[in-house]
Amino acid sequence: MATIYNEQRSGGHGNKASLRSRNDAKLAMPLSNLAMEDSNEGTRQHHDSRADDSSGCHGKETGTKPAGGISGAISQSIRSLREFRRNRDFANIILLVVLYWLQGIPLGLANGSVPFLLKEKLSYAEIGMFTLASYPYSIKLVWSPIVDSIYTTKLGRRKSWIVPIQLLVAAMFLWFGGSVDSMMQNPAENISSITAFFLLVVVLSATQDIAVDGWALTLLSEENLSYASTCQTVGLNCGFFLSFTAFLALNSTEFSNKYIWSAPKDHGFLRFGPYLKLWAIVYILVTLYLFLYKRERSTAEDDDLGIVETYKTIWKICKLPRKSQNLVPGCHLRPLDVLMQLAGWHKLTILPYTMPDQ
Repeated sequence: MATIYNEQRSGGHGNKASLRSRNDAKLAMPLSNLAMEDSNEGTRQHHDSRADDSSGCHGKETGTKPAGGISGAISQSIRSLREFRRNRDFANIILLVVLYWLQGIPLGLANGSVPFLLKEKLSYAEIGMFTLASYPYSIKLVWSPIVDSIYTTKLGRRKSWIVPIQLLVAAMFLWFGGSVDSMMQNPAENISSITAFFLLVVVLSATQDIAVDGWALTLLSEENLSYASTCQTVGLNCGFFLSFTAFLALNSTEFSNKYIWSAPKDHGFLRFGPYLKLWAIVYILVTLYLFLYKRERSTAEDDDLGIVETYKTIWKICKLPRKSQNLVPGCHLRPLDVLMQLAGWHKLTILPYTMPDQ
């Protein structure tokens, strides 16, 4: 024990002696060498601290860096779609898109495909005559109070118009699809029949649009009413695209010979008649679903203004001065704005008012 204690004491004295010798050597060192040694030591400490900071920051970034690029956008879209599917009105939103989609089919034909196909075979006057078929959508305000006021409670306020209109359009598509290809070969002699057919179809589609616009307010819950305009935009544009751009491409002989047919043919892949018959089947299937499985929810608005009272209200709105405001509670709408809403018949609540003195 004494030996060990003595060795430890001697070792401790040795360390102290070596430390004093180094300090004495350092004091004896020239001032320039001492400054250089201190600067080198400071530089080493600075580099070590920067390396530690950079490694810490790098670890932090790699640990929290979000996914980016295409994979991140796809994953975000999938999450949004899953959240949207959990919406309680998801099925009703899809139904609205389908109903507006069906309205876009005849619009794409009347406003796009048919004038494009006829422009090489008809004069400008004859093509101008056909454009009359596109006007019913602009004047549907005229008969919108009738659509809103006449219905049967057994079928529902909106289904009373949607179901028979879609069945009638399907029947017309089936009938006209059997002869439209031959009529389009010589359109100058059949321009009156073609115009009358599409005029009636567009009138029916505009009437259906009035009923669907009104149904959207009761079909969707209050927190999802903002989706109604989105459904209309998506559905109408998709239907218009299929009946205009997609149909013209598949009906084109050049496009079909280049991309579809293995051997050249003198006609396109999709003819006019089969296209109408195809959508007639879709109309029938959707109508059967509405009639058999979809019930319309009755509301307190079912006992509202009659036809005469509605037309009187519209006429009073037309006579209001342009400066009139606060016609709708919580809104600031001019008479023109209200009429634009009434064109789709969105069931605005009209407050009693007095006509200003002229």
